[in-house]
Amino acid sequence: MPKAAPKTSGPQSAARFTPYLANTPDSLKENYCPAHAAQHMAADSASRTAQPLHPKSPNVQDKPPSKTAKSNPDKSAPQPRCSTSNNGKPASFLDRELEGEETDSVRIFDNCATLRRKIKNLLGKDKNSLKNAVPGQTTKDGNPKPYTQAQLCKDMGGISPSSLNTFLNKKGTMSGGTSNVYPAAYAFFEKKRIFEGAKKSKTREEFESE
Repeated sequence: MPKAAPKTSGPQSAARFTPYLANTPDSLKENYCPAHAAQHMAADSASRTAQPLHPKSPNVQDKPPSKTAKSNPDKSAPQPRCSTSNNGKPASFLDRELEGEETDSVRIFDNCATLRRKIKNLLGKDKNSLKNAVPGQTTKDGNPKPYTQAQLCKDMGGISPSSLNTFLNKKGTMSGGTSNVYPAAYAFFEKKRIFEGAKKSKTREEFESE
């Protein structure tokens, strides 16, 4: 048996892929060309590797992307409160708008002392009342969430906690009347009163009659 040709680099390296002549039929030995045999084997190998491992059925077609598919919304973005309920009415008192609110000309019928009392009751002895819970929010246990000072400042138009504390520490019927807390607190509690359908106090009726 003749020895195999030694391995070489470059164009002649294809000879190592050719079969031994001893294994070739005698009828083909005369026309046998190692270079042509290497090219044929390389082409055959390439055609086999080009075939997919799992060819698709001729009746199966790729489905186009659904036109109705929607991207997932950004969960990190803040979700707005529902402005209306199923019957078309505001879902909470915070969604109400008082007459003159757009032009900052809401008429105020409560004095500062009355509003201080309402704020302290909301954050104090009446905070666990169901009607005084934060609209649309619950605790980890699923119970209505009571108002905190930070939440109240936010729902009163974003006033600062320091301004609220200054207003609460004032004494007298109209002390704190120049504070931005005064109109914000009135709008907050007036919306709440209208939403709950509560009656006006006698002091309130006296203010309106003047």
